[in-house]
Amino acid sequence: MHNAQSWHFRYFQGSRTFHLSADPERAIPHSDPDNRALHLGRGAALLNLRVAVVHGGCVR
Repeated sequence: MHNAQSWHFRYFQGSRTFHLSADPERAIPHSDPDNRALHLGRGAALLNLRVAVVHGGCVR
């Protein structure tokens, strides 16, 4: 359950932006009926993306 990775990223090169979306097909409705873990996982994924972007030198 803790590594369901129920999100996906899209990168838009023209605007140099990422979009983070939930992937409802990978949600676990029996274990997480309120999607709380899905939202927490997306937040963690977003934080990791921000750290990677800064570490990669893309943002100052």
